[in-house]
Amino acid sequence: MTTFQPTVEDPGELTLGGSSRASRPGLGERTAALATIVFLIVGLPLDWFNPPPRGAQLVGGESPLVIVAFLGLAGTVFYFMAGNWHILVRVSLRSPLVVALHFLMVASSFWSVSPGTSFRRSVAISLAAVIAVYLLTRFTQLELFRMLAWAMLIAVVLNLLFFFGFPDLARTFERRSGNMVITGVFSNKNSFGQMAILAVFTFAVAIRADRRFRLLWLASMLLGIVLVVLSQSKTSLATAGLGVVLLAFYQVFRARKTMFGAVTLLVLGASALSIAFTVANIEFLSGLLGRDATISGRMPLWESVIDSFDDRLLFGHGWAAFWNGFFSPAHELYIQNSWLPPSAHNGFLDLITQLGFVGFGVGAMMFLVGLRRGTVHAQNIPGIFGLWPLGVISIAVVYSMSESSLIGRHIFWVLTVMALVVVDQPTRTLSLPTAARRRMLVAASKRVENQQIGA
Repeated sequence: MTTFQPTVEDPGELTLGGSSRASRPGLGERTAALATIVFLIVGLPLDWFNPPPRGAQLVGGESPLVIVAFLGLAGTVFYFMAGNWHILVRVSLRSPLVVALHFLMVASSFWSVSPGTSFRRSVAISLAAVIAVYLLTRFTQLELFRMLAWAMLIAVVLNLLFFFGFPDLARTFERRSGNMVITGVFSNKNSFGQMAILAVFTFAVAIRADRRFRLLWLASMLLGIVLVVLSQSKTSLATAGLGVVLLAFYQVFRARKTMFGAVTLLVLGASALSIAFTVANIEFLSGLLGRDATISGRMPLWESVIDSFDDRLLFGHGWAAFWNGFFSPAHELYIQNSWLPPSAHNGFLDLITQLGFVGFGVGAMMFLVGLRRGTVHAQNIPGIFGLWPLGVISIAVVYSMSESSLIGRHIFWVLTVMALVVVDQPTRTLSLPTAARRRMLVAASKRVENQQIGA
């Protein structure tokens, strides 16, 4: 059996593209980066205590204060990137499919049925992608996941405090099921569940990567699992379970030449299982999973969405313009589905409605290439730092089978862009900061000395 050998000795110290600055990020930059990550996870307190009224998702509005805060954080990122833009551009151009998808989003403003909405939303998502690349180029992967873990811990504790301190605000009436559901500081249970999934994944990586705080991250992961269960989002529960299974299998097949074939089959199987989890009419599965209106309502919704593909097949209706109120192209779907769906609840179907089959092709190819290169990355980079990008890309694909909220101005898309960009970089372009290089040289020198003494 042919096996692959890792090519990097200290992957936790890797950054992308290096940096022209003599020093690593200072306290101010680290604080700004942490604040940006927390904002991308939970937003602003204004939204926690003033949830949008029922139906607000149908008009596509967003608080001006949130927009100002996001632009302010993006401006801070641009400030810290001053003098290093060539690095960001060089790293980004190695991910042409990621760039092409964001270009299509912004360009769709020219043919959109709602140009203003398409422009605002696509620019915000593109800025989030820039933030993702900035974080990769300025921080080592160990530093990055340590920050992500602390930000996720803040989010988890915040949601638990909100749940116990403001129980009325932490619950929302869900029209589809007719029940009160736990949403934490978010406006819906799927966003709450999405945060919980990412928290569990981040803590799982941190347990392996950051041994100094291993017990803290283990306890935090258990809290994250509690939040996944509290969210009552079956999509989140299924994605979390399938994600754990996928990572376990990836570890088993990691050293084998046939790993990409195994990854492809596993992701396809997990995606099929995710769809079955959502729409299957098998009696046993229905009883086991306790299907509700949220799940059983998706199949007729998908049929309605597919029927709406009659026009604008090539480039779609414009980014975020299809599901944009009763006077948008989705008005017939609102009539056919009385629970007022805010999206197609399938990321790939929504790519077609917004960017047509051109956008769908770019997105599908982006994930397929990401899985292929993620496999190579996992075999070349040892430990959890070689495996996490493949895990994120796989979870993103599986999650998109029954939800449409992957692409957005939030941490899930930032993590996905990070993973796609990391695996697109040739291993030789990954660089170590000066201190890490010195440590590795000293370690290598000691090994040579020990070998000479032994001889």
